[in-house]
Amino acid sequence: MNESSTSEALQAPGTGAGSGSSGDRARQVAHDLHDAHPEFDEVPLLEDDETVPPRPEEEVADIARQDRGV
Repeated sequence: MNESSTSEALQAPGTGAGSGSSGDRARQVAHDLHDAHPEFDEVPLLEDDETVPPRPEEEVADIARQDRGV
């Protein structure tokens, strides 16, 4: 996506260059963004049995907040 199409995508519906409905424009922008960044195609989901333990720095911050009474 080039700079001009990016700025057009950020304009309010019905104010950009081109023809068609705002729904058509939104679909085109979504398609262009997907083509430019296919790595964001699907959001990875955690399985039901998967957990993410807190990072050590989060535990330290939690203890510090408890000590301060925050």
